[in-house]
Amino acid sequence: MPFNHNFDGHLGESLRKRPGFRVSLALAFGVLLSSPAFGATARPAKTALPDSVVARMPHKDLTAREYLQSWYTLDPRYRPTGTGMVLKRAFLQQLIEKEAIALAANAEPFVMTPVESAQFTAMRADAVRRALYVRLVTDSTVVIEADRDTARAHMAGAADGKPIPAEEIERGARTRAEERRATQVSEQIKASLAPVWDDSVSARLARGYAALDPTLPDLSNPMSAHMPNRRPAVTDTALVLARSSVRPLTVGEFIQRFSTLNPFNTPLPTTAGAVQARGEQFLGQIWFDRESERQDILANPRLAAQLASRRESIALDHYYARHVLAKIDTSETAIRADYAKHAENYAIAAHSQILILPAADSASADTIRLQLAAGAAWDSLCVQRAPPGADPANCSRQQSLPDDFVDSSLVAGVKGLAPGQTTALRFLTGNGSESGWMVVRMVERVPHRPRTYEEARAFALRTTTAEQSETLLKQELARLSAELKVTRNDAALARLDLGTGTRPAPAKP
Repeated sequence: MPFNHNFDGHLGESLRKRPGFRVSLALAFGVLLSSPAFGATARPAKTALPDSVVARMPHKDLTAREYLQSWYTLDPRYRPTGTGMVLKRAFLQQLIEKEAIALAANAEPFVMTPVESAQFTAMRADAVRRALYVRLVTDSTVVIEADRDTARAHMAGAADGKPIPAEEIERGARTRAEERRATQVSEQIKASLAPVWDDSVSARLARGYAALDPTLPDLSNPMSAHMPNRRPAVTDTALVLARSSVRPLTVGEFIQRFSTLNPFNTPLPTTAGAVQARGEQFLGQIWFDRESERQDILANPRLAAQLASRRESIALDHYYARHVLAKIDTSETAIRADYAKHAENYAIAAHSQILILPAADSASADTIRLQLAAGAAWDSLCVQRAPPGADPANCSRQQSLPDDFVDSSLVAGVKGLAPGQTTALRFLTGNGSESGWMVVRMVERVPHRPRTYEEARAFALRTTTAEQSETLLKQELARLSAELKVTRNDAALARLDLGTGTRPAPAKP
């Protein structure tokens, strides 16, 4: 698995988010060929490489299969440009750079931060539980004819009288059989736990959660969402909430485990029943952890590789901090030089600040416009005409329409409005071949204006950091890959078929 496969606070994500970071470097950190542990035994050199090997490094062979797997699993946006052997060699070079920096990062000792340690521990626990689930449920699921009958009956309505492919029926039957097996295992675990609940403690804990703000953070805007306190003011954390065949579940452990759940979709347990239902889940986790240890789940090679991959991503973060970030010049002189170089990029572009109320069609847009002209309040119309499930407040929030927006006719229609004026306009949607209607109110017309250094300093600092980090990382990758003794097999590389997923180099400005 790639070391930054989910980009949770790791180097891949930090690099992707840096403005100005180039595709070639994103690629260098976007793929991973399984790297051995530091100190792996070097392979003896051979005079000729087999067709299955495209490159030989001191610590491993890069096979044609691994090369193609990396190519086809990588987002095309992050592939190198070019065609033919130029493209194939460029991709091979970046795979080699990835191996070189992974070896270097694994070779340097580092200490995880408290956050990294907590994330790694949580990831390991989740991975172990998933592996045990596969062993207990997935691997022991047996599909019976009744499962196929159920799947066939479920699909009959959607099939509209047409034959249902056998493979679809089998997939549906497998899903139902696994669900049945999961229920059986869950009931067996629950019976073996034999939990005995203290209702008074459950009620006390529920009252503690009921005193908190129950509002869930806004999932549509997670980066700026308000995160309310989710830890109740309960002092008797040593009280036993439930006793089980594994061990007791205390109030303190319940609070700690609940605090690790996703706050965006996990409501507070404000009743004794909700506390016990969630506590049952936590007891199941405790059972899984004990059973995973008993069955030595960590000995699974695939799981061990997954954990090593995550540790490597953290090692890369530390390596990047030491060898790249630590060398960046963020002095005022450097920042002012960037501002002078990119001043126009930091300017406030000409744009219109507007309010938008979507309309179903032209007639609906005209009706809204006439209601506004008759004195109807914008906010009340937002509430009346909000689509099901939509937040009515959205159409009361100002939006910026830049003058260089792709829908030039919309821009022209808005620019002609005076502040406070309202009109109905058609706009392009999707790929530009379709259109919709909306009512627009001009709030303010903002002309083009250069930002002063003080206004743009934060942007300039970010650009300075991004440009220097890119240059420094390129230098570090070049140094490491040059030190890695590699034997390339151009003949094997030439035989590889990269399909039609290539793209030409961008035109020079």
